[in-house]
Amino acid sequence: MIGIYERNVLGMPFTAVLPYAEGLSRFPAHLQQLDMESNGKSVNREGGSITYPTGPVVFGEPGTNGQHSFYQLLHQGTDPIPLQFIGFARNQESEDVLSMGTTSRQKLIANLLAQIVAFARGKDSTDPNKRFAGGRPSTLLFGQRLGPRQLGALFSHYENKVMFQGFVWNLNSFDQEGVQLGKVLASKVLSIMQGEKTEDSVLSAMAALAGFLV
Repeated sequence: MIGIYERNVLGMPFTAVLPYAEGLSRFPAHLQQLDMESNGKSVNREGGSITYPTGPVVFGEPGTNGQHSFYQLLHQGTDPIPLQFIGFARNQESEDVLSMGTTSRQKLIANLLAQIVAFARGKDSTDPNKRFAGGRPSTLLFGQRLGPRQLGALFSHYENKVMFQGFVWNLNSFDQEGVQLGKVLASKVLSIMQGEKTEDSVLSAMAALAGFLV
């Protein structure tokens, strides 16, 4: 329901997934496929056109990587983007390294929590370049340690979230017709490259370009 509120009431078209765990480095990409392929629809289950926003654009990276790439836009961009943080109290495998009085895990958690506070509270400054609006909405899923059971729980959580939102939006979340069109046209282009005649001038041009590039 939080995602529905952000998408349909607040009108936010994006959401960022930010795991502070290297073992989840590809998890945002998985959720990108799960969410956008399932609920990226503009036709309802009865075949009618939808007049309200549906699935958001999903993106993300492990937290410390994201901090040095797209967090700038998340903090000071013109569009507030909902943030989904994921963190763990203990390392997945290795032992903590003590440095300057705190462990590596404590430093990671400190960065995670500090970012949540920074996104929420922002910062005022006489220098406009150092002014942060704040008010960026976020959620946090926090566990003891990332393992098979915890990973399974994350899969289950997000799969149920996507399915529930599909029900609310009256979508069929279980087909991906949008994926098929490109595959069908690619087969036609390949056939034209092999000598098949066609009256489709656009596909002919694409086949000629593909032959030139190859």
